[in-house]
Amino acid sequence: HQMLEQLEPARLDAESATRRDPTLCEAWRLRALVSAEPTEKVAHYTKALATCPPGDEAALLQKRSTAHLGLKNLVEAMKDIDDAIQRAPGDAELHYQRCVVAWQGQNREGADGSCSEAIRLDPKHAGARRARGELRFELGRHADAVADFDELVFADAQDHAVRVAAQSGDD
Repeated sequence: HQMLEQLEPARLDAESATRRDPTLCEAWRLRALVSAEPTEKVAHYTKALATCPPGDEAALLQKRSTAHLGLKNLVEAMKDIDDAIQRAPGDAELHYQRCVVAWQGQNREGADGSCSEAIRLDPKHAGARRARGELRFELGRHADAVADFDELVFADAQDHAVRVAAQSGDD
């Protein structure tokens, strides 16, 4: 509740800016960002998509997909994330979000494929690896699930070793 109160001035500024000039992309983006309600977020990201210059659509579609997910509107969430992937096919985070949407829609095989693509694009994507491990466990592919979890532990241990070595070098 306190955080919403702290965001109120930004919400009012963005609302005022869009009233003065309804073509201000960044104001619509800000309104979506500070909106508490997913329905408002969807509407504001839709306005941002209509007013923003080309090149940022994938990020806006991803955010609108997340808002649709908050509304449990899986069909629209999937449409937006698929559209975002068409615009930025090499973005691992988009494929991971597609995994999340598919999983929530009970499409475990589709979710597995999307997580696998995210991992192919970014082998260190911990969220995709964790999700794929959980999915594979649910699918009864326990050896594959264990392999994903082992890879997570190995990557975490490697990252920890690098951090420790970097700290030792600072002394």
